[in-house]
Amino acid sequence: MSPEEMQRMQEEQCPFCKIIKGEIPSQKIFEDDNHLAILDINPANEGHILLLPKKHYQIMPQMPENELSKMFLLSKKLSKILLQTYQSGGTSVFVANGGVAGQRAPHFMMHVIPRLENDGLFNLPKKELNGNDLNSVQKTLISHLSKMFGKKVVEDKPVENKKVLESIKKPESDNSKELENISKDLPKKGDADLDNISNILLK
Repeated sequence: MSPEEMQRMQEEQCPFCKIIKGEIPSQKIFEDDNHLAILDINPANEGHILLLPKKHYQIMPQMPENELSKMFLLSKKLSKILLQTYQSGGTSVFVANGGVAGQRAPHFMMHVIPRLENDGLFNLPKKELNGNDLNSVQKTLISHLSKMFGKKVVEDKPVENKKVLESIKKPESDNSKELENISKDLPKKGDADLDNISNILLK
């Protein structure tokens, strides 16, 4: 089977390609020539958006960089819409890239999720690595990235474990004021004109 035939077969079997073609109904909130944004039918939080490329790609590394850049710019606008519409404390832009990462569909997508205080999402377990382990991981990744880019990307200077732990334990910056500025003077939840979302995103 040729790569073209394989691609065509994957598209025919992909439920999200069928959604894009209109063969399966969905709750669209935005569409242009290359993208479709729909509501997740099993949302992590109310307003959970799935942003899809109309062209079929299974995982992120298959996407051309210019197309991926456009998706990230659009996810930024969707994130702003969620902050405005839901007056949420923040948003998570999430990619499940491959089955072991939680990808359930054979079509690449970006999740844009409004976040609430103590909503319990993404409580990932934290694993501790000692300084030698971290330095070994750093060295390995720098080596592979340097091969990819054809040049040394950074110097692989070892870091003392104590300094790493001290920097991690510093208080996190409070960005609530910045998020407040984005959403102030904007409609409260339920008052936003959702029919105008496409117009806002196209600005």
